[in-house]
Amino acid sequence: MDAKEIVNKIGRYWDDYAPSFDAAHDTEDLRAWGQALKDCLAADGPSTVLDLGTGTGFLVNLAAAQGHFCVGLDISDKMLDIAVKKTAALGHKAVYLKGEVLELPFFENTFDYIISARLLWTLVEPLKTITHWVRFIRPGGKIVSFNRFQEGLGMCQGKDVYEDKNLDQAVALAHAKSSDSLIKLYAEAGLTQAAFTKLPNLTKPEHQKDHDPWYALIGSKPLGAD
Repeated sequence: MDAKEIVNKIGRYWDDYAPSFDAAHDTEDLRAWGQALKDCLAADGPSTVLDLGTGTGFLVNLAAAQGHFCVGLDISDKMLDIAVKKTAALGHKAVYLKGEVLELPFFENTFDYIISARLLWTLVEPLKTITHWVRFIRPGGKIVSFNRFQEGLGMCQGKDVYEDKNLDQAVALAHAKSSDSLIKLYAEAGLTQAAFTKLPNLTKPEHQKDHDPWYALIGSKPLGAD
């Protein structure tokens, strides 16, 4: 099975999951998330933000509420259908596009930030993909990836998530157990000041014992980069 077939199968998986995704992830403290995002997107004014693997628009809606111009991209049609409806219902303005994270349909140096949540572990070609992303942030811009993580177990606690041998073998970062390996990945992709920072209390108190804590993996595009 080649990479294109794997990506298409992953897209179908998330289409099937879309109707129950929000209910399954109703564990987050939105106020705490809003503050965490504000801290990560610290800027003098509104920024241009690209949310990759946007799903049902969780990060887009938080960023749009803070006045940022947001674009959400996802491979799943059904996820995007829900995202568009949620954003409209909240009265926010955002643009949603269907696309693959390794074929971004934008001009280079377009965004101040590329953000994502729960996306890194799904990448089929992590280094190639993140190196590709760097082209689309402006010099001085940042890539911020939010992930649940436990040192020694990684982002998926060592589990096969897709329950499909070909898919689970293709997503190498699902089995990356060291935060140092994630920091190294960002550095190899051309990002500087890479850091892996714990973000406490993003999960509602009643759910914290059942979930790994959240971390933000953050790296900057060098000012002198093209």
